[in-house]
Amino acid sequence: MDESMWARLSKLHKIDGQRILSVHVCSLRQVKSMQGENVDIGSKPILNHVTALMKGLQEAESVNVMARGRATSSAVDVVEVTRRSFLNGLLVDDISIGTERLGEAEALRNVSTISIRLKNSA
Repeated sequence: MDESMWARLSKLHKIDGQRILSVHVCSLRQVKSMQGENVDIGSKPILNHVTALMKGLQEAESVNVMARGRATSSAVDVVEVTRRSFLNGLLVDDISIGTERLGEAEALRNVSTISIRLKNSA
């Protein structure tokens, strides 16, 4: 990633220098099947997650963008903003969707999940 890309990103969003990458809590079998860094999408602004994704692609060959519930649309937005504005050579390697059951006893509910695996073509 060149300096002009970071300059464009820092104009849009102030980078605080802290590591933003986080590991998504999931089953042991899912963790073993994932390779590379993971970016968990939550309620923070989209550009925070774009920064984490770009940083993850610098550190690993592939990055998993993961989200649950309402954040699934934000995960797609993060990938598209990164692909169209910052990393034109970014490839979508795999997209996985599923459902997790959350809650306890009578309050069990189904929550949709998405995982998008990205690779840098360079």
